[in-house]
Amino acid sequence: MFKNIFLINFILLFLTSFLHSEIIKDVKVKGNKRLSKESIMVFGQLNLNEDYSQNDLNNILKNIYETNFFKNVNFKVIGSVLEITVSENPIIESIEIKGIKSSNINATLLERLNLKNRMSYVETEFLSDLNLLKNTVKSIGYYFAKVETKSILNENLNSIKLIYDVNL
Repeated sequence: MFKNIFLINFILLFLTSFLHSEIIKDVKVKGNKRLSKESIMVFGQLNLNEDYSQNDLNNILKNIYETNFFKNVNFKVIGSVLEITVSENPIIESIEIKGIKSSNINATLLERLNLKNRMSYVETEFLSDLNLLKNTVKSIGYYFAKVETKSILNENLNSIKLIYDVNL
């Protein structure tokens, strides 16, 4: 009895250790506006006519996300065609800091921000910059300053304008 259970478990373990893989012969990209299909393939280090396992596809997905050009990426393998559906992050049109009269302080704050003009807008970077801005204003001596933010999204151009309104 014990031998039969051991044998069944061994066979199940052996069968489940195989990875299913596909040879990708074509790539279709949906949702891209600024970046071409070829650029996305380069970012993901994706080559045609290669055998890709699930782990390989996960690494490609990770590589594409690390570019910060996309807020959402989905893969679907249909036969030998990899369909990639993307949603691009908007490009930062401009960053403006209002409420601080000193141009030196304003310039210093803009230099310290992670997000810059013509970069992709990433929500986590925006929140990090907001926190940095609040802490920098406090370190200057304005302990009770309030920072409000506005963002103006232009969906036609897929761009965004960021405004930090500092009330000292």
